Amino acid sequence: MCVVCGVRLRRTKNEEESLTLVKLASCCFPIVGAVLYFVWRTDKPESANTACKWALVGVLVVAIVYFVALCLGGFSYYI
Repeated sequence: MCVVCGVRLRRTKNEEESLTLVKLASCCFPIVGAVLYFVWRTDKPESANTACKWALVGVLVVAIVYFVALCLGGFSYYI
């Protein structure tokens, strides 16, 4: 932490590990990322934005997988 302004200069290893877990949980369960965003948006804005971004990634991945499965299911009718 900066002694003048109190800003954190570097993340600790423990914080980086917990942020990795937040990314993984937000991607696998997007509702977790959305909840974490609203809980952390005032206290931890950087972590909140990370959780929100990874939740959106999770939603996009699910949508793409669903679309591909839907297309493959539709094409299997003609084979």
